[in-house]
Amino acid sequence: MTTPVPSGTQLLTDVLRHSGCDAATATGLMHGYRDEFLAADWPRNHVQAAIAVERGRQDAHGRPNHRDTLPDRDRAQAQELQRRMRILNAAPQTRTWQTVLLEAVYDAMATTDPARQRDKLVKVAAHAVAWTEAIDRRHKRTP
Repeated sequence: MTTPVPSGTQLLTDVLRHSGCDAATATGLMHGYRDEFLAADWPRNHVQAAIAVERGRQDAHGRPNHRDTLPDRDRAQAQELQRRMRILNAAPQTRTWQTVLLEAVYDAMATTDPARQRDKLVKVAAHAVAWTEAIDRRHKRTP
């Protein structure tokens, strides 16, 4: 099922609503920055606004507090899966957004140092945003 692309105004309204802005601040931001926000670096801002809305939905169900690392046995499997994705990504004919993202995910899963893991998760998020932007460009999705 494809999620419809909301208008720029609806997206920014949702972001502000989920961010906890009071009504007066949200109204001022809507009128003052909507066009600049969405036009400045579209589709990046549009994708990031959609992510903010999704994070708001996730937090509405309570903030999860999962462990950051896998047991050693599972971490070894993540390392092996990362190695396999790296092999696929080395050849342009087998490299896809899926393999690029999965290599980054498995790399983050195989890491135990919190600072390094955070850096790797930022990379995962950036790959996911880039893939989403690529989909929007190919399908000419606009707000």
